[in-house]
Amino acid sequence: MARNLINDASGPHRGDAAMGKLPAPAPGGPGAAQAPVLRRGAVSIQRKEAAMHKKNIWRTMALVLAVVFAVGSMGFAAESAKIDLNKATVEELITLDRIGEVVAQRIVDYREQNGPFAAIEDLKKVKGVGDKIFEANKDRITVSAPANK
Repeated sequence: MARNLINDASGPHRGDAAMGKLPAPAPGGPGAAQAPVLRRGAVSIQRKEAAMHKKNIWRTMALVLAVVFAVGSMGFAAESAKIDLNKATVEELITLDRIGEVVAQRIVDYREQNGPFAAIEDLKKVKGVGDKIFEANKDRITVSAPANK
């Protein structure tokens, strides 16, 4: 290590000082007391940067998890938001694709006259509801089991 020391006007220092490393202080010379403080400060900065990096990683992970849960819960909400043909009101039925107020009222009237729908395919028995309307809505509708009287 002694052979790496360079002696010039600023005193003895290591040859790699230009690479951002601290100069080696002369024993008992000027700067000897400051060198350990500078080194401790450099380590302190490195620790702060490492802590900030860890904090950023955790923030990123939290954000990713929040997005995953949000997307997952949207699918759950969509599943639970299906319209039950045996309980839906006219107002609820008109939220379906291609179902207006007239057809929605026909669905309610059909249910009242013929009893509850046994399957979602029974919706096609209602006047004005064909294959296209059924296909457009089959993933958004459900039928509950008829209540025992």
